[in-house]
Amino acid sequence: MTAEYPEKVTTQLKTAVNNLSLNLDDDVGENADEILVQSTEGAPASGSFHIENEIIFYPEKTSIKFGPGLTRGADGTTKAVHLKTLAGGEVKFGPEAHFINNLNDELIATQTALGAGYDKSGWIPAGTFTYASATTITVASGAALIYKVNDKIKFTQTTGGTKYAYVTIVADTLLTINLSGLYTLENEAITAPYYSHIVNPLGFPVLPTSKLIATTRNMGAVSADVSYTGVGFTPTSIQVIGLIQGTFTFTTGVADSSKANHCVYQYGNNTFASGSFFISLNTSSSDVQLAIVKSFDADGFTLTWTKENSPTGTAALKFLCFR
Repeated sequence: MTAEYPEKVTTQLKTAVNNLSLNLDDDVGENADEILVQSTEGAPASGSFHIENEIIFYPEKTSIKFGPGLTRGADGTTKAVHLKTLAGGEVKFGPEAHFINNLNDELIATQTALGAGYDKSGWIPAGTFTYASATTITVASGAALIYKVNDKIKFTQTTGGTKYAYVTIVADTLLTINLSGLYTLENEAITAPYYSHIVNPLGFPVLPTSKLIATTRNMGAVSADVSYTGVGFTPTSIQVIGLIQGTFTFTTGVADSSKANHCVYQYGNNTFASGSFFISLNTSSSDVQLAIVKSFDADGFTLTWTKENSPTGTAALKFLCFR
């Protein structure tokens, strides 16, 4: 058999048992596709056994038989007639040569699939990286099968030497990357490209896990989507605290990785909770600016703001974004 990582691992590697012998319940013909025994208890659901010098693969069993669908004369042996008395009445189980050989094949295939250059540093040699823009690199088709958002990459350019980045968007032949403000992707050749799925591959710079940004919202602004940048990474969750300047009106809210929103807000002497909004800034029970998290973006996030009736004033907002 030829190893094909990872598809063949579960089909070529079978459960092995030691020192199990079962009693034949009938003679076995040379072309028999089922073998009767007194009991199959203890035998794996599928696998292999030998009778005398013949190895037999079986795909299924019942409580008293193996097969149908037997592979007779397997693993270089010869199929034969087995008389119940002359065979000693034994169906024997144990690690066969094919089991060890398949295990060797799968280990080699696994190492090959991971990449010959993979080592304890956590970096895997990548295919060709080509400059596309200041934030994108062109890669071979099928990138989604190799890379995922938040993967780490490293590469070398003549200007600036070795550079590190993480992936923010994966398209078929294009990776959008964030260099965390530490490096510049130059319009020149890229050499020594690597990628990593692990959190902290060797040499990757320690990056902040959170970022606080501040802004304001005109309470009279019309309903619209508004993007906020300057975070330096794609957030996975956000907390906000906001207040209308010169009043006691405030809001605090959270949004998790699924963009589920929840907030607590106050106006006047009243405090409320909402499981539908990230922000609720009220100047009365009906005059309000509401917001939900629409998306987490490469350098920040986008809020969908909704103005109801005629709120007034200016809101100060602080967002704590988590990587």
